[in-house]
Amino acid sequence: MEKTLTLTQDRGSCNDNVVRKVKISDSKLVYELKQFFGWKKDVTENRLFKQSTLQFDLFIKYLSEKGY
Repeated sequence: MEKTLTLTQDRGSCNDNVVRKVKISDSKLVYELKQFFGWKKDVTENRLFKQSTLQFDLFIKYLSEKGY
């Protein structure tokens, strides 16, 4: 069963301190992580949460601009 994740930017510093929030299914998250970061292995939400605040915020901005 697919679960839906809600991701919220930490600071929103990459978009004038406006904090964005997106909802995405776990299967689409894997696809988007591969597209954005170019990851081939260990493509999980846990690896995403280990990224720097800036990288995490930029990823959420990317998802938001794609319509999630």
